[in-house]
Amino acid sequence: MREAKKSYFKNESNIWEITVEQDIDDITPDMFEWWMNNINTSERYKLWHPENHKTFEWTIHPSIAPGGIGSVHRVEEWFGVETPALYISWADPSEHETHFTHQLVCPSWFAGMIPPKSYKESGCTIEWEKNELGIHMKTVYYLPADFLPEEAAKGLAQHDNEEMQNLPKFLPELYKKEKLGK
Repeated sequence: MREAKKSYFKNESNIWEITVEQDIDDITPDMFEWWMNNINTSERYKLWHPENHKTFEWTIHPSIAPGGIGSVHRVEEWFGVETPALYISWADPSEHETHFTHQLVCPSWFAGMIPPKSYKESGCTIEWEKNELGIHMKTVYYLPADFLPEEAAKGLAQHDNEEMQNLPKFLPELYKKEKLGK
């Protein structure tokens, strides 16, 4: 597994900012974007991280959300501590300025939380672009420190590194078969 550059700190708003930056071999920008909109089932979600991903379901599918904006999925996963189900939404990418060629802006919230007004209250940005290996990716998570202990912030950084580095094991073949019909 290629090790990512990982960091986390608690900002002045009592929000964990967790940054993971890494290169992922043999994945194209379009391939990753396709994956994020076509996970679709718990079985597929478990391909991404067989040990830590438990369940996946769309509550608002991207096909009925204009450009995917406003779609929401619910996941259960493990990243060092037990957490409630997590709801992840796609927001308008213009909310976040980037120099990368591709990005997702994802407000998210745990069951029992009020959905955030901004991804910087609870959520993440995922930015990626082509490089000589496949893609270079930077993910920044923003999670309320009142809700998650430091162990979870550290665990999420490691979890992200593991799931992204697992993509080359299954995604190129899946993309080729389902998206390209080969």
